[in-house]
Amino acid sequence: MRLARDRNDGFATLERQRGAHFHVQRTRLEALAGAFTKAGVDWSTVPVVERFDHNVDEGAFAARQLLDAYPQVTALICTSDILALGALAEANRRGLRVPADLTVTGFDGITEAERAGLTTVHQPVLEKGRAAGKLLLASSDHIAPRVITLETQLLIRNTSAAPRTMEQHWFGP
Repeated sequence: MRLARDRNDGFATLERQRGAHFHVQRTRLEALAGAFTKAGVDWSTVPVVERFDHNVDEGAFAARQLLDAYPQVTALICTSDILALGALAEANRRGLRVPADLTVTGFDGITEAERAGLTTVHQPVLEKGRAAGKLLLASSDHIAPRVITLETQLLIRNTSAAPRTMEQHWFGP
């Protein structure tokens, strides 16, 4: 995920996350932080890796960077399916079993994610385009912001599971 116009291919501080220039990424991080807090996890302890470029190789590199620094991590929540596909490739390269050793999730619901069995949040891309088109054509006031919320769908597939117990960690599933 890219948070700002300047290049950062590394860990994103809380300050950088909160000041993200791109509202979509900032909103996704805020939602994750809220969910983690609700589950009793201090968001400031959750490592967040940022990537300037958005492709499978950068997703793999981000996963490598995070897993090298935090080998005990049991889940990678990626803000796009493209980055998640790279994270899956890195998990495979390391010999990690997904989802037994590591959960990987994405966001978008692209065809490649379905083929890979990726757990993802599907967003209605066609409806999103239609809504944008209608807003452009229908409004004479192009300055006032309007918010349209479209339904998303969590698609649980083969890349997610409950976290390992300590017994499973030491003795296997």
